[in-house]
Amino acid sequence: MKKISLVFILLINFNIYANESLIWRTAMFSTIFTFYGTNFFETIESGMDFGNYEDVYFARINLRWKSKYNLANFGNYSLNSYHSFAFAKWQSEIDVTDKGSITVVDYNPIFRIEKLNSFSPFLEYSIGASLISDYEINEHKLGGAFSFNHILGIGYKFNQFNVSIKYQHYSNNGIYKENTGINFYLLSFSYNY
Repeated sequence: MKKISLVFILLINFNIYANESLIWRTAMFSTIFTFYGTNFFETIESGMDFGNYEDVYFARINLRWKSKYNLANFGNYSLNSYHSFAFAKWQSEIDVTDKGSITVVDYNPIFRIEKLNSFSPFLEYSIGASLISDYEINEHKLGGAFSFNHILGIGYKFNQFNVSIKYQHYSNNGIYKENTGINFYLLSFSYNY
C-alpha cells in the first residue's frame, strides 16, 4: 500500500508537465509501476526527481545501487557511496513540441553522509557524466552530446521513503566551444527496498 501511495502522489505532482506527450507520460508511469512493483534491477533505491530552471522543466527516473562497504563512520553517521543511473527528460516551456525536449542519461557515483536508522537527515554530493540528445534548449547551449553534472542535495529518510531537495548543474567543462550550461532545482522522492 505504501508503494501505491507514493506513486499516486507522484502522478498528481507530474501534472505540472502537462505539455509532455501522452506517450512519454504513459511510458514513464508504466516504468515506475514496474520498478516499484518488482525491483527488477535489484536496486537499493529508486525514485523520481522533478524540477525546473527558468523556462525548462525537468523529470527523471533514477536507480541506485549501494557499494559493498561504508567509506567512513563518524559516531552515529556514516559516509556511504552509491552508483546511480538515471533517465531524464527536459522540456522547454517556450517550445512545447518534441523539438523543445531533450533526453538525458546520467551516471553518478554519489557520496552520502547519513545516520544509520529509520528516520534521519542526509547530505549527498556527486560529480557524474551525462549523454544528452540535443545540444541546445532555449538559450542554453550545451556544446555537445557529453556533459558533466554535479549534484548537491539534502534530504530526510522516513523508513523506506526519502524526500530531498537538490541543486544540479550540467556543463561540458570547456570540452566544446559552447558551454553556457544549465542548473536545475529539484524535488526528489525515492523508495528504499
